[in-house]
Amino acid sequence: KLSKAKQYVAKTNTISNWMMIGPFENVSASGYDTVYPPEENYDPLAKYEGKERVPTFWFQNTPTDMYVWIDFRKHFGAAEAIYYGNSFVFSPIKQSAQIRTGTSGSLKVFLNDENIFEICDENNNSEDSYIVETELQKGWNRLLIKTGFSEISNCNFYARIADANGKKIEGLDYSLENKTYISKPNAPSKVIEHFAFEYFKQQIEENPEHPENYVMLATAYFMQDKAIEAELILKKALEIVPDCSLIYLNLANAYLRGEKEDERITATEKLYELNETIPLGIKYRFNKFISNQEFEKADDLIEKMDEHCNRKDYYDAKIKYYAVRELYDKLISSVEEAYKYEPDGLDFAYLKALLTIETTKQYYSAIKIMKGVLKKNYSEDVLSILVDFTLKDGDLISWKNYSGKMIELVPDSPTYKVNVSDVYLELQQYSEAEQYIRQALKIVPSYGPYWARLGKIFRHSKLNRKAIEAYEKALLYNRNDYTSLDNIRELEDKGSIFNCFKTNDIEQLVADSSTHDDYPDDNSMVILMDKKRVVYPEGGSITEHELLIKVFNQEGIEKFQEYGIGYNSYKQRLVIEEGVVIKQDGSRIQGDRNRNRVVFKTLEEDDVIYLKWKLEDYQSGDMLGHFWDVESLSYPIPAQAVRYSLLVPKQKEFQYKTMNIDLEPEITEVEDNFLYSWQTCNEDAIEQEYQMPNSKDVGKVLFVSSIPDWQYIADWYEKIATAKTKSSYEITEVVKGLFEDEPDLDQMEKVKRIYEYIIENITYSSVSFRQSAYVPQKARDVLVNRLGDCKDVSALSIAMFKEIGVKAYFVLADTYDYALNKNQLPSLSAFTHCIVAVETDEGLRYLDHTAQNYDFSTIPSSMIDGCCLPIMEDQNALIFLPEEYSNETKVIRNSNMKILSDNSVVINKKNIKTGDLAAGMRSSYRYKNDKKREKRLTEILANEHPTVKLEKLTMNDFDKLTHEVHYEYEYSVEDYITNAGEFYFLKIPWADNKEPSKSISYETREYPIIRWSYSNYCKEEMIIEIPNDLKPVDLQSEYEFISFAGEYSLTFIFDGNNLKCTRILKRKETDIPVEKYLEFKEFYSNIVNTDKMQILLEKK
Repeated sequence: KLSKAKQYVAKTNTISNWMMIGPFENVSASGYDTVYPPEENYDPLAKYEGKERVPTFWFQNTPTDMYVWIDFRKHFGAAEAIYYGNSFVFSPIKQSAQIRTGTSGSLKVFLNDENIFEICDENNNSEDSYIVETELQKGWNRLLIKTGFSEISNCNFYARIADANGKKIEGLDYSLENKTYISKPNAPSKVIEHFAFEYFKQQIEENPEHPENYVMLATAYFMQDKAIEAELILKKALEIVPDCSLIYLNLANAYLRGEKEDERITATEKLYELNETIPLGIKYRFNKFISNQEFEKADDLIEKMDEHCNRKDYYDAKIKYYAVRELYDKLISSVEEAYKYEPDGLDFAYLKALLTIETTKQYYSAIKIMKGVLKKNYSEDVLSILVDFTLKDGDLISWKNYSGKMIELVPDSPTYKVNVSDVYLELQQYSEAEQYIRQALKIVPSYGPYWARLGKIFRHSKLNRKAIEAYEKALLYNRNDYTSLDNIRELEDKGSIFNCFKTNDIEQLVADSSTHDDYPDDNSMVILMDKKRVVYPEGGSITEHELLIKVFNQEGIEKFQEYGIGYNSYKQRLVIEEGVVIKQDGSRIQGDRNRNRVVFKTLEEDDVIYLKWKLEDYQSGDMLGHFWDVESLSYPIPAQAVRYSLLVPKQKEFQYKTMNIDLEPEITEVEDNFLYSWQTCNEDAIEQEYQMPNSKDVGKVLFVSSIPDWQYIADWYEKIATAKTKSSYEITEVVKGLFEDEPDLDQMEKVKRIYEYIIENITYSSVSFRQSAYVPQKARDVLVNRLGDCKDVSALSIAMFKEIGVKAYFVLADTYDYALNKNQLPSLSAFTHCIVAVETDEGLRYLDHTAQNYDFSTIPSSMIDGCCLPIMEDQNALIFLPEEYSNETKVIRNSNMKILSDNSVVINKKNIKTGDLAAGMRSSYRYKNDKKREKRLTEILANEHPTVKLEKLTMNDFDKLTHEVHYEYEYSVEDYITNAGEFYFLKIPWADNKEPSKSISYETREYPIIRWSYSNYCKEEMIIEIPNDLKPVDLQSEYEFISFAGEYSLTFIFDGNNLKCTRILKRKETDIPVEKYLEFKEFYSNIVNTDKMQILLEKK
């Protein structure tokens, strides 16, 4: 009875006809406050550049759905977008009126170019959720609705104009045509609170001890998706009746809407504890037992459901239980029983239909079942099942009938029209296929995939010119549509775009490749690494790789038996075309593929692995149309040929530079493009040295980027990330609670307390920055879920600092061990991490909120000298984080050693560590109990002294993030003193003695030594209690070595019984340049030899 239903809907006086336009950029809600052209004026013929640089234009929303909600997701394809609806309202007089709206998404309402209402929260609510009392001008009035979404999946709105009682205002008229109106008349506007809010707030005020009013107010809040407001009012109700199951039932709902999963579970568990008969608690525990495979407990609850839940829940549970247990006879009987109980319900009828199809291998009975459901449940879901069943049954007449009913029921949905078009295309009925796809395009005219479908129809119809035009339209609205690009080239007889590049004769390259005799010191070699990147005029980019590697021995086999292809799964699509082992006889054996990994089980000596893959880029927003590469032209193994080729439109601007090689590209003209090609041949392996820099810092590297400068990246990241630092009730409450006990803390102490709160309470989820989505989570979600990666915890910290009036910024960063990137062109490849820069009264301070166990004043050493890009204004260059931004890493020890008569010793050490080393101690010992702490330390001491016995260990305040850690331990070692006739040899048990290092094992070095010492300052003062009958022999009182890298001293003072030994090592330089290697080698060797020196004792 659709006609009757429509009559009732019409009585709501909802505005059904709108002119729509979009999408405009709204990544991370950045478009909410952006003034796009539709807000400035209305020109129905205008076209604007929208999201992803696609053209946007005004069009009418015909037809509308049954309930007259304007669903932008049906009319546009883009997510994270801003959309507008425009209509004109005629009023015969100047009069007061209410604009009543509802929405999914953020909302702004403009009347005559004046913003009369706005809400940035993305809620899913209902009709008349927002009411604004305002004034219609005499004549025509412009009504503009702006909605946006970036976090939720829906984007729609509902609007009507009514009097103060919600009734129709007589004499109003509506038009989509451009009308003359009074712009910005300075009309009054007042937000009217929903009647239910007003009523129940008053009831609570008058009857504060009545909990039912709190529950009813929360229910009203639920209707507008106000989860926080509902949560707070229900918590107040709990203060009145702490153990009320009804309140916990609603509180669980509030937590569900607020996406507070832990709190929802706690509330539901409490609900069950209070009343084991409430269905929500029973169902929760049932599902929990099923998930945990506690099937006996789940079975017990099914009987409880039979007694306390409705029959549908009971049958749902039985069916789920038997399905999980794979008890198919009982599953079938339960479905039969459920269907018999509720034959008109969709869920059980659909299961019954599926069982019928499975047992009879026919659709007739299943269709009959669903027809019965349709009589009582005329809905989109039932019709879609009938469309599916009749098509699979081959009953095209019935399929066409139900498809028509579906389109009639949901006329504003393009999906069902597209489905019909696809069927006609399969049937080669091209005219009908075109008819329905054009109907869909009338609803969603700027959706690229539907234009591509039209192109496919024309291609099958042999209408090549029309097909090309349709594919070009598809590309206009979807610039990353690589299939349409290929189809256009095929229709134009141009062949694959990769035919523009040099082709490789794989068999010949393998046959001509070098042998192990040519590279006897290497385990493998690269025969070919060929990377071909295509940049399209539309903005997309696709790269083809070909890789040939020959393995010479078992070491090479182990190195390349499994090959992982690196790519960003969020922004790229990987297509592996080849992954084989080429045997010595030329045969090919396929490797096993698993996502981005290929395993070559049959790999043997002198075999070659051949990989060919493509990466399709799907950049978006301001990064659409940009590309970048950091391409190694030499490797840790020899390489016969390394080639990087770039095909770009002639007008495309980009930069390139090389490092450690002077290499200009070969440039040729191909079609309407320039082809750039860089190639190296017969490159020796990058000689590996211990403690050398990253290969990308010392190897031959090519940098390519179309991003104009670093400021462009900073501006881009600010746009996508800043909105995620918005505060919330939860954040405000947590920050408030941090300072309740000490409200007068100075700014630095407050910053420190927030830092420590995040470090101690938010679990770091380690996800490589460049391998993840760039957009952080909302700060509120990170706090509620207590989980986040580097950019997520950075967003939370910035939001919390805002609460105390302190400004902070995201900082894109790279750790020192990845590469220094000092020659890098602007690109996102430069960053693997995200930290925060905080403006304090003492200057800019950098904080890493993933650095668990690090105190506030210490930055992990991996960040020192790493490249950083603060997301700030006027930041057009990378900075390299200097060591001055972090407190020094020091070790200070006071030790005592007592020599016993049996040549054993007892050694006591009181220790202070700061900086990185303090964090390391906390990481190793903080979460261990005393027994495990003692076990770990004993194992460390036993490496030096096999007969060691730990006598004492004290570690205080390891759970506090102080700059220093203090600890003391005492141990004994048997037979420590070596006897040689009348003499005794005593080795000083330095805790930080330098051991021989591979880094100085070379006569000369090709590359610098990095991070030769991780501490800035190390001092140990040791008192050795020598027995009265012994004395040192020929003891030199002082050793001192001074170098550009550091200073070392060792002094001895003997006072007759005690020998005081003081060892000090100061680091002056972190890295050792090649030209100073020999000087450093001598310096370091002197330290090693002095540290291992033994003291000779003799009888007095």
